[in-house]
Amino acid sequence: MSHLHVLMRSERWAVVAKPARVACHRSELVRDGVTVADLARYRFRTPIHLVHRLDRAASGCLLIAFDPEMTTVLQSALSDDDAQKSYLAFVRGYFKSDDVVEVANDVKDSDGIPRDARSWVQFLGRGQEPRCSLLLVKPETGRYHQVRRHVRDLNHPVLGDSMHGDTRVNKTWREEHGLNRLGLHCHSLDLPLPGGARLKVTCPPPEDLAKIWRAQPWWEDAKLRLPDLALTSLDLDHESE
Repeated sequence: MSHLHVLMRSERWAVVAKPARVACHRSELVRDGVTVADLARYRFRTPIHLVHRLDRAASGCLLIAFDPEMTTVLQSALSDDDAQKSYLAFVRGYFKSDDVVEVANDVKDSDGIPRDARSWVQFLGRGQEPRCSLLLVKPETGRYHQVRRHVRDLNHPVLGDSMHGDTRVNKTWREEHGLNRLGLHCHSLDLPLPGGARLKVTCPPPEDLAKIWRAQPWWEDAKLRLPDLALTSLDLDHESE
C-alpha cells in the first residue's frame, strides 16, 4: 500500500480514508513502518499536519492540514459545539435499546486522571445468530479510546478489540467470520469552516468490514437506518491514485 484514498480536498486541508492497522504518526510506540503521515506527505507532496488522530487499529475519516495556521483553525472547529464525528462500531451482543442511549462515564487520560466524556449510541443492525450489533456512535468529547470504552461500558465491546474487548469472542469472529481487525470506523465528520461554510464528509465502509456486514441478516435493515452504508465500500488495503 503506497497511497491514500482522498475523500475531500481544498488548497489548505484534505480528508483521507485512514486504513486500519496503520499508525497516524511516529511515537514512542511506533518507531518503524509506514505511517499515515508518511503516506500523506508522499500523496500531497507537501508538509502535512494531523488535525486529529484515530486509533491505529481503526479506519475512516482523518483530517489533515497543510500549514500550521489551518491546523489550529480546524482543531478549534472540531472542538466547536456544532461539530460532530460519527463512528460505526461493530460490537459483541444484541443491542436491546430502540432509543438513542447516552453514555456519560468519565474516561481516564494517559496519566490515569478521569476526564468527563459523553457519547450518544444508537443501533443500526442487531442479530441473535451470530450475536452482534452495528452501532452508530457520536462522541461529544474526544477522550482516548472513548468510543471503545463507552460501548464496553454498555456491555457491548467492539469486536476485534484486544484491549477493551472479549478475547474469546474475538477469536471466534476471527476464525469463523474472518474478522482480522478492530470493528471501528470513523464514518463521518461535520464541522464549521471560516466564513460560514461547513466541512461535511463521509467515508464509506472499508471492504474488509463491509464484506462481513453484508453477510449478516440485519444488513438490509441497517442500510435503511443509515443509507450511507449503501455507498460503495473502499478497499483501503489496495488503494491507488
